[in-house]
Amino acid sequence: RYHDMGLIAAFHLPLAMGIPSVQIDPFEWVIAPSLLFEAVSREKGTLSWMPNFAFNLCADKIHDDEITGITLKSWRMVINCSETVRDESHRLFLKRFSKFGLKKEAVSTAYAMAETTFAVSQSLPGEKPLTCQVGGRMFVSSGSPINGCRVKILGAQGKTKSQGPVGEILIKSSSLFKGYRNNSGATRSAMQGGWYHTGDLGFLYQGEIFVTGRKKDLIIVGGNNIFPEDVESAVSRVPGVIPGRVVAFGMEDPELGTEQVCVAAETRAAEAAERQKLESEIIRAGMGADVSIRKVFLVPPRWIIKSSSGKPSRQANKDRIVKQEAIHDIG
Repeated sequence: RYHDMGLIAAFHLPLAMGIPSVQIDPFEWVIAPSLLFEAVSREKGTLSWMPNFAFNLCADKIHDDEITGITLKSWRMVINCSETVRDESHRLFLKRFSKFGLKKEAVSTAYAMAETTFAVSQSLPGEKPLTCQVGGRMFVSSGSPINGCRVKILGAQGKTKSQGPVGEILIKSSSLFKGYRNNSGATRSAMQGGWYHTGDLGFLYQGEIFVTGRKKDLIIVGGNNIFPEDVESAVSRVPGVIPGRVVAFGMEDPELGTEQVCVAAETRAAEAAERQKLESEIIRAGMGADVSIRKVFLVPPRWIIKSSSGKPSRQANKDRIVKQEAIHDIG
C-alpha cells in the first residue's frame, strides 16, 4: 500500500514478469491475518513478503478454525524482509503452521530498501537461512548480495571489514538511487565515494549479511549497547500489548549520566488496575531479555508514529512522549 516492499516486489515485479498477483489491504490483514493464508491456499500462491512482526502475529492470532481445510504446500518462499530477522519468529511460525503443509525450507529472508530499488541480498531458495550465535543472541542471515550489488561493513575508525565486528552497512549497486529529491544535504551524507551509507548495523559472515539494527536508534546504557528491536520484540509478546505496535528508545538520565530504556506500547486496556498490571508485565518481559526498562508509556491504538515505509519512527515517538511529559509537568 505504501511500502517499497509491496510496490517493487509484489506489484512492479509481477507486472514485469507476467506473474499473477493477489493484493490484500494491510489494514484488513491486520484485523484478519487469516486472509493471507486463505489467498495462498485458494490461488496456489508461491511467493510472499512479510516483515518480521507478521510471522509472530500470524502464529499468535490465527486459530485453526479460521483456516480449516487450507493448504500451504504451494508456498515456495515466504520472505522475511524490512525488519531485523529473528530466529524465534521463524521457529514459532513453522511450529504453528507446518501441519497445514508449510515447508521449513519455504521460510526465507532478504535485505532490501527503496534506495537500492529494493533488493540487496536474498537467502538461497529451498535452503534454511544461515544462523550465527553471538553473545547469547541468535542472528539470522539475510542472504548473500544479489548480482550487481556489493556490501561492506564500516567499523571503528572508518575501517571496512569483510567479516567479523558489527558496523554500518555500506552498499554499492547497479540499481542504487541517485539521491534524495530536493534534499542535497541528506544525499551528501548518505552517498560517499559511490557507497550508500544505510544507517543499518550488521556484520558479514561466510559472505552473507546479518542485520542487527539501526545505527541511529542504538540505546547505550552504562556503556552497553542495546538494540531497541530486542526490547520491542519481547514487549510485543506481552498479552494486552498490540503486537508490532511498540517502540523502545533511550532517554537521558542526568543523575546517572547515561541513557535509560523507555518503551511506548499500544494497548486497549482502560482500567487503572489492568494498566498497572500490564506495566509490570512489560518490565518483566524486559528483564527476560536482560534489559531494565525504566519507564513504560501505555498509549491507545494507532498512537505510535510509523515512517512512510511502515517502520517505527523511534525519534518521532520519543519527541512526542517528551512533549507530553513536559505538558504534564507544567500542568
